[in-house]
Amino acid sequence: MLRNLAPGQRAHCAGRVTIQLRMEKRMPIGFDDLVDDVMSGAPETIRVFLEFKMRCVGCPIACFHTVDDACREHGVDRDSFLNALRAVLAEIMA
Repeated sequence: MLRNLAPGQRAHCAGRVTIQLRMEKRMPIGFDDLVDDVMSGAPETIRVFLEFKMRCVGCPIACFHTVDDACREHGVDRDSFLNALRAVLAEIMA
């Protein structure tokens, strides 16, 4: 029987490990979401930032920048970037 888990907490159940995602079950990520919230809520999205050559990981501004701000600062097409983030979330939520 699973109990309510804190974000990121693991529970062992019948030979399986269940990890509760830190991000609420909401889709999709929007342009107004903070970069730090996206990365801390779903660490799997970090690879998308790196693939787009966005060095937001560990940046002190990440807690203030939205996805839109970061795309503008790095010269990244925001629609392509957002679609890539959403694709990663769709994979982990499936």
